[in-house]
Amino acid sequence: MRAKIGYMAILVLMGFLYLWTNVAVTFYLFFGILLFAILSFLLNWYAARHLTMHLQVKQDLNQVSTILICVKNTGIIPCFRVSMKGTIANCLTDSSFCFNQEISVAPKQEKKVEFAVESFYCGRIEVETDEFIVRDFFGIFGCLVKNHEVLVYYVYPDGADEGEYHLEEMTPAAQNMENRYLRRKGNDITEILDLRDYQKGDSIKTIHWKLSKKMGHKIVRELDTPANQETIVLFALSDRNIDKPWYRDSLVKMISQVSKNLLENDQFFDSVVFEKKGLSHMTFSVEEGCTRERYERTILDGNISFMQSFVDDYLMHHNVLHKYSHIILITDDEITDWCMENANVRQIMVSAS
Repeated sequence: MRAKIGYMAILVLMGFLYLWTNVAVTFYLFFGILLFAILSFLLNWYAARHLTMHLQVKQDLNQVSTILICVKNTGIIPCFRVSMKGTIANCLTDSSFCFNQEISVAPKQEKKVEFAVESFYCGRIEVETDEFIVRDFFGIFGCLVKNHEVLVYYVYPDGADEGEYHLEEMTPAAQNMENRYLRRKGNDITEILDLRDYQKGDSIKTIHWKLSKKMGHKIVRELDTPANQETIVLFALSDRNIDKPWYRDSLVKMISQVSKNLLENDQFFDSVVFEKKGLSHMTFSVEEGCTRERYERTILDGNISFMQSFVDDYLMHHNVLHKYSHIILITDDEITDWCMENANVRQIMVSAS
């Protein structure tokens, strides 16, 4: 921008100098400077239509990724200065930073530029190009290249920070197993646990027609259902720590460690993931490695909620305390004594420095 302002100032100065002196030399200087702008515009316009770009990533085991930007020039003129600006965002922690790279590309050649990105936190990483411009040799004039690229990759958790963490063997008590599905109040599979608005995919049989007519829109009866597994894993962060990236990172590491240990002990489990606005939730029945990977990726994608209130509502309205023999609550150290009065509840708290 400063170079362009300086160029315009020189052009105006040459114009005034020619009008003041009426000397041919000053006119030639003025015309030459003006011609440079026209030629630069035409060359940049031509080059912009012969440039393409794509992104690649190389990952190692130390959470250090190498981003490769490959720029190909299919034209017959060189591109002296090709600048690329973009953003690298972590979807789990809602953090991002910008990058700015500049290279030159010879005619009919491809050039690569790479830079290292160290991921301090796990999560879904999105690399997006915001600006791709070809400029003249002096960098005064530029032309925008219509090439928008998005690269997505994952940085997986490397285990919980508590290196000595170990989930003890959990065997459901016989009494628990016998009483789980008794048809009693609070544990009847035909009992209405909650009323909510109709969502796409809900069965017509669950619609409460009388109440729907009264409210003016469809209301669905949410019934109690038996659990798929003996264990359920739930997680949340306190209001104080919910937006802190290091707490989100520590929580996800613990979730990964717990799920890994459960599967290693042949203990399958359910887990519930809430969307950011809490309007819906996804239930995962984790019984194998590929299901666990989808479960972890959903969390790493970041479009989820860590609010305690959503977990509280789920515990209350879905009769969790009676359905499951073991309930694992993973929280930060601000949330204490969470349903600890129940023998089948184990609360695991994480901390971050």
